[in-house]
Amino acid sequence: MKKVLITAPVHQGEDIFKEYLWSLNRLIIPEDVEIKKFFYLHNCEELKEFLNEDEYMILNDNSSFEVTEKTHIWKNENFSAVARMRTMALEKAEEENFDYVFSVDSDVLLNPITLQLLINDNKDIVGNIYWTDFNGKGLLLPNCYDYENCQFNQQIGGVDRLKIMGVYNIGVVGACTLIGKRIIQNDYINYFPIKNISSTKWEDQAFITRSRCLIPDITVCVDTRFPARHLYRQSEYELWMKDKKECYGY
Repeated sequence: MKKVLITAPVHQGEDIFKEYLWSLNRLIIPEDVEIKKFFYLHNCEELKEFLNEDEYMILNDNSSFEVTEKTHIWKNENFSAVARMRTMALEKAEEENFDYVFSVDSDVLLNPITLQLLINDNKDIVGNIYWTDFNGKGLLLPNCYDYENCQFNQQIGGVDRLKIMGVYNIGVVGACTLIGKRIIQNDYINYFPIKNISSTKWEDQAFITRSRCLIPDITVCVDTRFPARHLYRQSEYELWMKDKKECYGY
């Protein structure tokens, strides 16, 4: 039996968080897989009412995270908090002997087949793609890239190759990622910044940079077959609710 820890650092509104849990509860779980959900509620203690007592840890401090209709505004304290919570999830997975960590951000909605596909991909790190207009200008970018600072390798098709269904080698992927046991069991891998690499303030960049250095033959990929849906702003939540009512009747 394989054990999967589904986890996320959470600083979220109730409406989007409820849809997130709805999405997770619809995942198809393979017969040989056992899942556990565990979330780090960061300054949003009220969300515990939607979870069982063994599914969360409350982390409160004086930091704040600003979300506008245009974008999300990150400060150093936000980077630090997310890196700490993601690292805590890795440590929990190692202590409790999980085979995988499925790290899914709390505003990402999944196709029910996603977990099964990612496990079958059999990679050390494999993300499920989604596309986001990060600055409100209409340019959709994926949750992965080939080189630091969100650059793509044009010699192998650049970002356009990711619009075709498949599984692709990638430089960095995050926010919706299945992490295998070789990573979990390495005590030197975490999400904290690497002091001489400025781009590693982004925790996923730090995590994969360390993983590549410590495990030279690591496989890092992104699966583009069933893109997730990203409720990045309130208007996208409202559009999702309209689509959901049309598709499911509620």
